[in-house]
Amino acid sequence: MQNGIAFHKVTGLLMKAYHHIIKWKWLNSNFLLVEKCRNLLVYLVCNSRELHASFGNLNPDKVFYVIRDPHRMAGLFAVHALVVGHIRTAIERGMIPIVDMQHYPNYYYNDKETIGRINWWEYCFLQPFPYTLEEVYHSRNVVLCHGMYDGQLSEILDADKILQSHSLVSKYIKLCPEAEKICEEEWSRIRGGSRRILGVKCRGTDYVGLKLFGHAIMPSIQMTIEKIEEMKRIWEEEIGEYNAIFVATEDENILQGLKEHFKEELVFNDYSRFKNTGSTGLFDVINKGHGAQYKYEKMMDYLATTYCLSKCDALIAPMVNGTLGALRMKGGYEKVYIFQLGNYQ
Repeated sequence: MQNGIAFHKVTGLLMKAYHHIIKWKWLNSNFLLVEKCRNLLVYLVCNSRELHASFGNLNPDKVFYVIRDPHRMAGLFAVHALVVGHIRTAIERGMIPIVDMQHYPNYYYNDKETIGRINWWEYCFLQPFPYTLEEVYHSRNVVLCHGMYDGQLSEILDADKILQSHSLVSKYIKLCPEAEKICEEEWSRIRGGSRRILGVKCRGTDYVGLKLFGHAIMPSIQMTIEKIEEMKRIWEEEIGEYNAIFVATEDENILQGLKEHFKEELVFNDYSRFKNTGSTGLFDVINKGHGAQYKYEKMMDYLATTYCLSKCDALIAPMVNGTLGALRMKGGYEKVYIFQLGNYQ
């Protein structure tokens, strides 16, 4: 018994079996029936509930808290938001958090060559503490989190909560060396010296095409341009000139619209973007016919773009997880405007 929690060897054996089975290549074949069988297995084993397990005899004096996402598939900064919330939970409960994005199907690594084999979280970030999944899954006291997202986008509007999360992110969610190298090189190119930059986050593609229930309504290109002009004029009168406008977007149409208006004043990452995805989900577009290397590149594009956004001096953005991620990485911009246009119904 640790911290009032009973740890079960039977649950540990069940999860070990699951970790073995989830690697079976046929189980991760790209067929609808097989996918449904796999999802059923994940549901039966995990079922979005907290599990207490004993996997072996290592670290008898420690309690590990495994952060996982067993019940849904989410993008990088939706997962980042989930991890932030569960690290907070683990620390408050006196446990050691570790992130497992290896044993559950996800948007970035969801095929027979990667599920159960690659912890994609470690392609972007270091583990919060210097322990490996291998060691944790041979340890005596392990809590597997329920995987539910225990955070809210409303934090975007709460400067005090952002600062609290920033402190946690700065301490426990550090970029891994390769990701840091990619992000720093990209920011060095965008920054172009010591100029002050106004950052703008824009979401289009499936956000606009699908209009998913409960998701924030995105501003039009024209509305975004008008707001940039308005806030830039007001802020520059208060605190001085912005020498460039950085746009973070996955949507080629949005980028072209802003380029036509702001010309050389606009700076952006030189990545391929998407357009006219219609009613198809963005990750369905990314996954269709593309292998792990392409998905890795798209993930790193998103990470580097958000990193650059977090380095800007001011921010104009909608209520999306990429905005929350940038705010948590930054801690506080000198000026912020958040679009609040309601949610899709």
